[in-house]
Amino acid sequence: MNKTVYLSPHLDDAVLSCGAIIWDQIRRHNQVEIWTIFAGDSLQPELSPFAREIHQRWQTGDSAPSLRRAEDNLACERLGVVPQHLPYPDCIYRRVPGTDRPLIEKKEDLFQPLSESERPLVDEIVRHIRQNLPSEATLVIPLGIGNHIDHQIVRQVGEVLNPSRFYYADFPYSAGHTEELQQLLPQGSSTFHFPINNQSLAAWQFAIEAYTSQLSSFWSSLSGMYNSLDAYAKTPLGNCLWQSDRTETLLK
Repeated sequence: MNKTVYLSPHLDDAVLSCGAIIWDQIRRHNQVEIWTIFAGDSLQPELSPFAREIHQRWQTGDSAPSLRRAEDNLACERLGVVPQHLPYPDCIYRRVPGTDRPLIEKKEDLFQPLSESERPLVDEIVRHIRQNLPSEATLVIPLGIGNHIDHQIVRQVGEVLNPSRFYYADFPYSAGHTEELQQLLPQGSSTFHFPINNQSLAAWQFAIEAYTSQLSSFWSSLSGMYNSLDAYAKTPLGNCLWQSDRTETLLK
């Protein structure tokens, strides 16, 4: 049986974007895993002011990475998918290579063109995954809608690892940036739309509920998340994947 591996930048992205698809794949007895790239602890002795501000909003204190891993474990358990947490720290914990300056000093820094200084990190992650990824695995990676730098890194990693891959739209960024889709899709991509029903939508919403610390980043309430996801699921981006070429379809 082929394994499908979703590459998730952070400890929520794959579930946020593809929860119903993953749930449906597993119900049909497919082997599915989510590998979260930036799931590690901060390697810095002191958090930056921006990271402390984010932790305050999340109400996690300094144990944010471990609490977020626990949230992700619960979300994946609710979908029935196997999680793998890689040791790389989120960009809010990283420093500009060769300096002591935080990579992210304000919100706008999260959404910028990827610096060439991040290339060694891309190469390191590629080597790490290549050593552990089954050669026959089907890879599903983010398009990078919204331009978050960690999402851009994971897309680059996936494109180096496998020339024939699937892409997903990065929700909830994709709900407000639908015009970016055609710009980000590789030429000649094929669209695969997965039917959604009340049961798969409910499973998707229930899994997202597990990310308690993250809900306030996007919604003012739990009901707001439910309504937002319900509306998004009905759009052309809501339950789709895109294949990078027209070779044999390996995703079922």
